[in-house]
Amino acid sequence: MSDAQQAMQRFWLTARKGTMCGREQARAWALREAWLDQHVERKVARAKLTRKDLYGMLEFVRKRVFVAGQGKAHPTGASLAAFFLKVDRDPSWFPGRKDPGAATPGPAPVLTGVKRRAVAEAAMALKRRKVEPTYASIIAQCPNAVTNPKTDAPVHPNRVYKVIREDCYDNDPSSPWRHQGRVAKKALTTEAMRRRLDWGKSMQPLPHTEAWYYHNLVWTDICNSVLPRSAKKANEQALARKGGKGWISSDSKYHADNMRGDTNALKLSGAGTERVYWAPILSRGKLHVEMLPHGFPGETEQGAVILMQKVRSALNVRFQGVAKPPNVIFVDRGNGFYVQTTGDVTPAYKAALRDNGLRNYMGDNCGLQPGQLGDVLLHETAVAWVRRRERQTVPTRAWEETREDLGHRLKEIVNEFNIKYDVEALCRAFPHRLQKLVDGKGNKLKT
Repeated sequence: MSDAQQAMQRFWLTARKGTMCGREQARAWALREAWLDQHVERKVARAKLTRKDLYGMLEFVRKRVFVAGQGKAHPTGASLAAFFLKVDRDPSWFPGRKDPGAATPGPAPVLTGVKRRAVAEAAMALKRRKVEPTYASIIAQCPNAVTNPKTDAPVHPNRVYKVIREDCYDNDPSSPWRHQGRVAKKALTTEAMRRRLDWGKSMQPLPHTEAWYYHNLVWTDICNSVLPRSAKKANEQALARKGGKGWISSDSKYHADNMRGDTNALKLSGAGTERVYWAPILSRGKLHVEMLPHGFPGETEQGAVILMQKVRSALNVRFQGVAKPPNVIFVDRGNGFYVQTTGDVTPAYKAALRDNGLRNYMGDNCGLQPGQLGDVLLHETAVAWVRRRERQTVPTRAWEETREDLGHRLKEIVNEFNIKYDVEALCRAFPHRLQKLVDGKGNKLKT
C-alpha cells in the first residue's frame, strides 16, 4: 500500500477515543440527509426547521454510527447536534475536518522547536555513523530533549517517530524518511525447488501422524552468536542487523548506507569478536535453549557428540517421571551429523545417539533431505524467533556482554516465547508444512 493510501486510510478510519472517524462522520451526515428527505417537506428551508420538525432525527442517526474506542459505542445526541451545527456553518466542511478555531485537544506537545530539532539531528547523526536510529538509541543520544518535564519520563515512541517521519532525510529535505523495505532477498533456484519437492514427496507416505511427531520428535541444532568485543564491531553488527524495513528517504533507497550491511559481521568471528555456541531444544510444546561449553568445537562430529549429551540431560530434567519421553532426534543436514557428499550419518553422531538412548529420525542416511529447508523444519522457525528477539534486546554497550550474560538473555527470551507464543501449535505443524511444501511444488512456504 502506498504512503498516500496509508495516509488516506488513517484519516478515514481512525480517530481519537470517543470521537467519530471520517467514515462515521460521512455516514452521520448522509443519514441525516436521508432522514430529512423522508420526514421534512422540501419546501421548508433548513434554517426554519424547528426542534419539533427534527424530533427523532438525532436518535435515528445516533444508533447507526459509532465512535472510536473499545466496543461498539454510539455518540451522544448532544455531540451529534454540535457536529451537525458545525457542518451547517462551514461551507467547506469535509469528513475529518477540524474546527479551524478550536484549540488542539490534549496537552501541548513536548517535541517542539529546539527539542524537535535535537531529536531529528540525533537520528540523522546515528544513521551517518551506521547505527540504526531506534527509540532507545535516540533517547541515549539526547535524553534532555525527549524528556517530558511534567513526568520526568521520555515521551511516547510515537512522538519520536513522528519527528523522524517529518524532519529526517538522507539527501533532500523534501524527501523525508519513511519506514520502508530494504532491497534484498534470495530466491530458490529451480534445482533447489526440485530437491525440496522430491524430499517432501518422500516424507508424506511415512505412517506418522501429527500426534506421533508431537510426542516423539526432539528438534535441535548447533547455533551460535558472535559477540562484539569493541564498539567498532558492535556498530558493524548493528548495520548488519538492519531488518526488512528501515528509516529511508525514497530518493536514497538504493544508497549503500540504506541497504543491509554485511551479514558476515553477525556470522564470522575474528579479531574483536567472540563466538558463543548454543542449541535450541524443541519438543512437546516447549522451547528450551542449552548453552554449549566454552571451547565447543562447532559443527563437527565432536560437536554433535557434545550436543547429544546436552540434549539427553535437558530431556532428563524436563521429563522426570514421564513413562515415554520423546527420544527421536531431527536435525538438518549439517556438518557433524551427516557426511555431506553421501548423506550417511557420521560415526561419532551415530554412536552419541546410541550412548544417550536417542534415535535419529532419518536413520543411517538422510536420503533426499536437502540443505535448504529452513522454512519447513520446526527448530529453524524457533531459531528465527530467537534471533529476531535477540537483535531487539542487544544491550547498548554490546561489547561488554559476557557469555554468561548472553546465556541469561537467551533463556529469558525463550521463557517469554513459551508464555506468549503458540509453541504448542509449532510442535504440531510438521505434517501441515510437508503438505504445503508439496502443494507449492517445492517453493518457499508462504507464512
